[in-house]
Amino acid sequence: MAAGQGKIREHKLIDKHPILGSLLVALVFYVITTIAAGVINLLIGSIIPGYPRETGPVGTIAGLLLVNLLFCLWFKPETEGMLKGGEPKAAVWYILVFAGYTALTMLVSIVMEGIPSASVPNATALSTALTAGCIEELVFRGLIITPMMRRGVDRKRVITALVISSVIFGLVHGTNALGGADPGSSILQIFTSMGIGFVLGAMYLRSGNLWPGIITHFLFDVLAIAMSSGVSDNGIITEGISAGSWVNLAFCIAAAIIAVILFRKEEEISGTIRVWKSKWKVEA
Repeated sequence: MAAGQGKIREHKLIDKHPILGSLLVALVFYVITTIAAGVINLLIGSIIPGYPRETGPVGTIAGLLLVNLLFCLWFKPETEGMLKGGEPKAAVWYILVFAGYTALTMLVSIVMEGIPSASVPNATALSTALTAGCIEELVFRGLIITPMMRRGVDRKRVITALVISSVIFGLVHGTNALGGADPGSSILQIFTSMGIGFVLGAMYLRSGNLWPGIITHFLFDVLAIAMSSGVSDNGIITEGISAGSWVNLAFCIAAAIIAVILFRKEEEISGTIRVWKSKWKVEA
């Protein structure tokens, strides 16, 4: 640590128990994000008629920026946060994997079920997609992975962070059944979300920057809502399991395998370790 940069605060829980500490950090900051976004959207909704109070874009973006700022202040002067630095260009291969998965899924869906009656997403659908892109990437990639990379970054730590963030991402999507989603589709979504989580997790770990994942996630959700009659504006899967659901799962698994194979290459792991040692200005 260079002189004049300030004293590094002790974070004993994260240092001794990085997995547990990271999950607690993610939980606390998620609550802060939700409250901040909710209050801001509620205030704007009371002024602007028709503004989506639950998934308003202003509150979502403000919550994202606020939590990133608080995260930087909490770990000051160790890190520049989740939205700056890293190697964003290194995410390109994982973006291509994700784009390939999306294109193939749509193509097979068209072949099996015909061209869907696509519609232009309304404001609520766009806000929902933005909320998912920002909040889910912030929580499941940024807030879970970033603290785990604070000390002792090696191959084992990197792979552990990828697996844990992806599994939790999948399991949480299973709770959509409580929000009115088809139970069978919700169970299947646990595994498709895990697959997607591996791609997005590798993207963040390698790049050290949330923006590639946020943009990719947002565009994917917009496309999914626009092209499917079985997804509500709130992002809930309302239709049951179909042949297309199993195709989607197969392509998710394939995308995850490709991403993991790519990520496990020595040059990718070395680049990931380099990125995180650069992002965390703390002695090992």
